[in-house]
Amino acid sequence: MDSRTTRISFALTLLAVAAVVAWSRYPEFRDVVTFWDTRAQNSSSPIFSAASGGGIGDSSQQVTASFQNVASGAEVILHIRSNWHVNANPASLDYLIPTTISVEQGGEVRPVTAQYPAGVNSGIHVDGQELKVYEDGTRIPVSNVPNAADARLTVRAQACRTDGVCLPPADIPVTRNMR
Repeated sequence: MDSRTTRISFALTLLAVAAVVAWSRYPEFRDVVTFWDTRAQNSSSPIFSAASGGGIGDSSQQVTASFQNVASGAEVILHIRSNWHVNANPASLDYLIPTTISVEQGGEVRPVTAQYPAGVNSGIHVDGQELKVYEDGTRIPVSNVPNAADARLTVRAQACRTDGVCLPPADIPVTRNMR
């Protein structure tokens, strides 16, 4: 082999070794999907300090949901960790994942009738538009929810940190038996 080919092969081998070392040494970076803020990519300080454990997993580690009956019907309440949010419904941009609520009963999954509230301004701008999000404590009125023991509500959401790091979306079970 000529010296140019040898140098290229050496450089590719070195990059592959660096990727394997980074993958094994920094598991918290494995599941990150999106960086809205390129400054976060270039930061020397860890941006995942709010995450618990060794990795940050999917959105279900940052978001939970509960169901309660209220005078006007029923509602799903989002419980979102500090410094995190989820996209509003409708999402601010076509390619973002909106928060949705569905019910599974008898093996079938269908959306529930939900009155998704307007999102709040996140302070994050993408493609010239400020993103609308839901924060901790957001209440989503729902109706036409079956009252059967086998009916299970699920929230589909994508959690993002206020610095723009987004996790893979997750189907989050809604706590409380709907009997």
